Amino acid sequence: MKKEAIVILGGGSAKGLAHIGALEIIEKHYEIKGIIGTSMGSIIGGLYAAGKSPTEIKKIFKGYKLLDYLSIISFPFPHNGFVSSQKFEEMIFEKIGNIHIEDLKIPFVAVAYNLSKHQTVLINKGKLKFAMQASSSIPIVFSPFKSEGDFFIDGGIEYPLAVPFKNIFGDYFSIAVNVLQPIPIVPVFHEIKEKDKSKFFEENNLKEGLKSITDNQAFLASKSATVYQPDILINAHLPNVNSWEFMKVDEFYERGKYAAQKTFDKLKTENKSFTNLLTEKYEQLKEKIGKIKIKYP
Repeated sequence: MKKEAIVILGGGSAKGLAHIGALEIIEKHYEIKGIIGTSMGSIIGGLYAAGKSPTEIKKIFKGYKLLDYLSIISFPFPHNGFVSSQKFEEMIFEKIGNIHIEDLKIPFVAVAYNLSKHQTVLINKGKLKFAMQASSSIPIVFSPFKSEGDFFIDGGIEYPLAVPFKNIFGDYFSIAVNVLQPIPIVPVFHEIKEKDKSKFFEENNLKEGLKSITDNQAFLASKSATVYQPDILINAHLPNVNSWEFMKVDEFYERGKYAAQKTFDKLKTENKSFTNLLTEKYEQLKEKIGKIKIKYP
């Protein structure tokens, strides 16, 4: 009999396609009793909770061509998001129809952020496609998802990897899948000597703005995993591939499969629980931060 577990899928735009491959491996070892998804994790997790297999989810994204993605971009760029939320909804969320979260085969929660009330919300009722859309409304890219007078944006603003909520379905074994890049948590001292002259064609404020959001979410994801410690953490980040390269479905999918299988194999070999491994890393991190001192000549 398979062990029961809940799965936490983090955000990461196209990098979140790695969740498909990770789920394919996870379901071979565990019976999934609940899914918590943020942003792209809510889209992949929502499709899976609705009864679609990893193979079917992969097929959905493989079916989209470059022109499909280009067609959802709004020209000229509006001030509140350059991707049409309506076209994106028609493209992806309509794949599941008007099914409600309460009727899903697997309990599901989408993590979003209520911009009007300045608080994270855990969406566990209502239309699944609305929950997925609210959870994945990335600032700059999409306009906020409006509902009953409130504005909702990407849940990664506070919880790109929602490990703190791992027990909302009960006291299950927890498996978290992070697709964001690893970052150095320990800061370093730096001296700025001069300011470079701006060159119009070398600067892309939109690209840098999105990158700053991703870097911030990567830090929050690492912090959540370190502090709240899932039983298993699968790091499925694919380096040297950008977060908007949705055409590379196969590469992300294979990365997710590889990372999940490697994680399970390593735990068997080491015969040590992931909680113990994270505790060791957390203590090492505290020791490194404690050694940071300003030295004056």
